[in-house]
Amino acid sequence: MFVILSLLLGVSPGEEESLFAPTPMPVVARMLELAKVTKDDVVWDLGCGDGRIPILASKKYKCKSFGVDIDRKIANHAASLVALNGLKNYVTIYYGDVLETDFSNATVITIYLMPSLSKRLIPAFEELPVGTRIVAHAKPIPGWRKPTRVVRMRLKQKDGKYEDHTIYLWRLDVVETTRSNLGLSEPGAATTGSR
Repeated sequence: MFVILSLLLGVSPGEEESLFAPTPMPVVARMLELAKVTKDDVVWDLGCGDGRIPILASKKYKCKSFGVDIDRKIANHAASLVALNGLKNYVTIYYGDVLETDFSNATVITIYLMPSLSKRLIPAFEELPVGTRIVAHAKPIPGWRKPTRVVRMRLKQKDGKYEDHTIYLWRLDVVETTRSNLGLSEPGAATTGSR
């Protein structure tokens, strides 16, 4: 279905990893709460879109935040929203590829990426220090460790219908074997409901 959507939007195969789909603000707030963000954290949003996650993180928790997006126009828009919110001293937005970004100073990472892209980030995630939290919206990281926590949210839309969202949290101080070593082929197969 995503390929059909990308073709309708005139996006070439492979570019669909960079399509911007905003995370609803209640989900953004819950992602940051799950990560237990504090003023001492450094938050990185990989594929930041309009910058809503770094903006809210810095606005609410007074922490340093960074965002990176591969779409120059979207990254520039995010940077302008940072300025409009008076957060230039707290938030930095970069135009670039998440796969080429040094986010080794992160204590919290947020993602809402296609599984094929998030899977390619696993080697970088494995290098992060103990205590780092990674929070993903909608899709788990395929082939990686079991999430520390999974939370489901149901949001009422303007048309009265409901939309379900899933948030995955990994805490890197929890020692786990990678999913592939467990012989599990389906990411998230061992996780049901909220913990």
